[in-house]
Amino acid sequence: MPTSSENISSLRTLEDIRRRKDELRRQLADSSQGMTKEVRTLFARESNVSPVRRFTGLMSTAGTSLDMALLGWRVYRKLNPSKKKKKKQQRRSWKLWKKK
Repeated sequence: MPTSSENISSLRTLEDIRRRKDELRRQLADSSQGMTKEVRTLFARESNVSPVRRFTGLMSTAGTSLDMALLGWRVYRKLNPSKKKKKKQQRRSWKLWKKK
């Protein structure tokens, strides 16, 4: 592929510029189509997947989602100190009331 200085010197007329522009558009369209095909093959579903395999994938996804939700809840509870203080005060008041 010619460098930019070679492109400038070789493009002398408007016709040369139009030809080069069309050539670059064709190359861009070809590479775009190639990338589209690659992405489609990457994310294409398998045509004959058994129901057991589909169910296994679903359960795996559900288990991961539940695990992440529980982890998020634990982190939220650990990093939210204002509610912990209120609970400790409620427990103390309950213990004091219970003793009386």
